[in-house]
Amino acid sequence: MKPWLASGLLMSGSALLLRLHVTVKLRAIMELDSACSSEQLACHYKYRSISSLPSHLDSILRLYTYSVAMAGSVESFLKLCCLFCLVATSSGQLSPAFYSRTCPTLQTIVSLTMRTTVLLDPRMGASLLRLFFHDCFVNGCDASVLLDDTATFTGEKNAGPNANSLRGFDVIDTIKTAVELLCPGTVSCADILALAARDGVALLGGPSWTVALGRRDATTASQSAANSNLPGPGSSLSQLIAAFAAKGLNARDMTALSGAHTIGQARCGCDASVLLDDTATFNGEKNAGPNANSLRGFEVIDTIKAEVELQCPGTVSCADILALAARDGVALGCDASVLLDDTATFNGEKNAGPNANSLRGFEVIDTIKAEVELQCPGTVSCADILALAARDGVALGCDASVLLDDTATFTGEKNAPPNANSLRGFEVIDTIKAEVELACPRTVSCADILALAARDGPNNLAPLDVQTPNTFDNAYYRNLIAKRGLLHSDQELFNNGTLDALVRQYSTNAGAFAADFAAAMVRMGNISPLTGSSGVIRSNCRTVD
Repeated sequence: MKPWLASGLLMSGSALLLRLHVTVKLRAIMELDSACSSEQLACHYKYRSISSLPSHLDSILRLYTYSVAMAGSVESFLKLCCLFCLVATSSGQLSPAFYSRTCPTLQTIVSLTMRTTVLLDPRMGASLLRLFFHDCFVNGCDASVLLDDTATFTGEKNAGPNANSLRGFDVIDTIKTAVELLCPGTVSCADILALAARDGVALLGGPSWTVALGRRDATTASQSAANSNLPGPGSSLSQLIAAFAAKGLNARDMTALSGAHTIGQARCGCDASVLLDDTATFNGEKNAGPNANSLRGFEVIDTIKAEVELQCPGTVSCADILALAARDGVALGCDASVLLDDTATFNGEKNAGPNANSLRGFEVIDTIKAEVELQCPGTVSCADILALAARDGVALGCDASVLLDDTATFTGEKNAPPNANSLRGFEVIDTIKAEVELACPRTVSCADILALAARDGPNNLAPLDVQTPNTFDNAYYRNLIAKRGLLHSDQELFNNGTLDALVRQYSTNAGAFAADFAAAMVRMGNISPLTGSSGVIRSNCRTVD
């Protein structure tokens, strides 16, 4: 065997660990080699300080010295570097031991941080898992979901499936900060997110799995890709299967990964659920007491949806269509025609069945109309006056008066029988108000703060698993069999379809579910990762250096 080849074999093991960036530093040493004679081999070693290599690279430099001695010349050693480059380049694959030399404490840092986080907030385990899923399903597991918007791109955080929904970014920031202190510029945000998702599941009683590491971070993100790639809560079974297949995951993977909904909560509210007809799996909202034989206009939404699907298939939700239709219906319908008296040519709305002897306040509108005409003749429509009057008539209701303490001049509402020792949350509004006043003094009313706080409060969240929402188990599948899937996409897995048998198996065999879930998570973690020279190692997970 030729000396340079023998040396190359010795080098290959270290090359796998130290990768291509070490080659660059070694080449810098080699350039200095010309100042040394072949007999001054000790000269090579002293250049360690010049190249500023960490002390754990002593061994590679000693190996370099030995290799030059065996090769007989620096020219021969160039052949070693070529071999080194080839080995380093070919090692751009994920490996559980990727950071064993460069950051051996990585998994301990992630584990300890996640343990504290989940102890304080069990929901965060589910949040980190969802964050990882929403990252991998867009452009691969590249931490693009963590990027804030910039002047050059609109990221994924505010995409439809993510806006005001994803959380856990601060947890990743905490882990990244600790890792950067110990292993600067070494560990990707993508790998941190993968480990955090796994540990969150394990801490809530779920399975663990070996995470292959070595991902690198994306330098950009795409809101449009997030909107188009992420399956929605209203997806049909065929849509779900197609979405997962596009990422290299089969129907079994999809069913197992959907079991992640055994933990966490979902935001409910304006989700177009009122449009759903009853099925064999659930009784919908159309025939609920307040709605039965009362709500109408469903066919209008159907017509709009059909037209939209022709132009933008699989893109616009029924919920958004309903919101836009309601907006435009108000704009087109609030024409003040209810104010018109009957004439010889038409019978107006005042005496229609629902209105006769019922509507009040016409004279108030007349008075306002007269005043407005004096100030702004022919400018303001009756419809606008009616809308403003209606708004202000209701400001007399939601006026934050319930927040007022009793004074010497009035006894307030806090101690009224329905409220005394019952209402709470006043200090929350006080805290929000104090913060708002610092940013926007004398601008935002307490009434508006109260309205926003009511909207954003926890009451619009519901557990995806109504039995054990903070425990990773197979109760999710028992819920589906009992027709208790919270989301339409959940219940689609058990809806007289091809996956019913698998759902039944998971519902009775927790071990089978755990094993399949862990295997599917490994496969999901391998969706289009950036490795080798692709991507970067971001020092801050929210921004590109």
